[in-house]
Amino acid sequence: MILMEKLRYLVPLGIYSSAISVAEDSKLRQSIRSFAVRESRLLDSIGMAEIEQQVQRKVIAFTKIEWRKRLEFSLLLLKTI
Repeated sequence: MILMEKLRYLVPLGIYSSAISVAEDSKLRQSIRSFAVRESRLLDSIGMAEIEQQVQRKVIAFTKIEWRKRLEFSLLLLKTI
């Protein structure tokens, strides 16, 4: 009889704690999802900045090469005059 009375209180308590656990898991999943989205955006911006720097370096290198070619051509033309 005493065991049945205790079980009468423990079963609802177990169900209640399970419900809380499931709710907390849901909140945890939402937190993880929002964290992942924020990190993804950060990585996207870092990646874009890196790509932009690479493009700038390539453009500068190309510009220097072209400038040297034109300078050499101009000097060659001056020598022929």
